[in-house]
Amino acid sequence: DAVPEEHKSGIDMSRDLLRRSHVLVVCGHSMTEAMKNDIAVAQRLGITATTLEGILSVKGQGRR
Repeated sequence: DAVPEEHKSGIDMSRDLLRRSHVLVVCGHSMTEAMKNDIAVAQRLGITATTLEGILSVKGQGRR
């Protein structure tokens, strides 16, 4: 992130990967600005965003 061009390239690569995705799985207990931006982009593109807990809950049909 110290080199602005590299930071922008990283964001561009991340967004390109997101555009080719069907689902965005958000992991972790804290939300960074980058994660919030990725979720917003996913919403604009009509890509489902969920948490890992959400996937595990569905896989186990709500049982833990």
